[in-house]
Amino acid sequence: MVVCGDDGLAHRLAAQLRNVYEEQVTLVVPPTARVAQRPVVGRARAAAALLDRVSAVVNRAAGAAVDVLVIWSVAAVAVAGQAALVWRTFRGVRRIVDRMDDLVDDWHGVPERPGVPGRLGVMARLRQIAVRLTSVEHELQPPIAGSR
Repeated sequence: MVVCGDDGLAHRLAAQLRNVYEEQVTLVVPPTARVAQRPVVGRARAAAALLDRVSAVVNRAAGAAVDVLVIWSVAAVAVAGQAALVWRTFRGVRRIVDRMDDLVDDWHGVPERPGVPGRLGVMARLRQIAVRLTSVEHELQPPIAGSR
């Protein structure tokens, strides 16, 4: 088993693999400043120095690029989540407004338009019911004595 890294987690993982799971473990750690490099002379020295600088910049940039990518990814997910929440809220409010609109149409009535008959509102329908009820009540009253 190969474990890479020079932090506490890598050392702890290697120790656990070796002690608990009895695995043969190779721990790969990055070179440190204490490791002596071969002496380089002349143009090779300048090339090696340039290569070291470029490697350091690329490593730093790669780490920063990953950090920036992670930050932008988290921001994009947060914005998408917020947009979904706003959309769901908007849909719920719109549904309530549509129901209220239907209630107002039922209460006040809908005028006739081409191809659709009009509907009376609640108060007009109650007025019609009251008129019909009075005509029915008139028929239900007993006749007055002496009238034919």
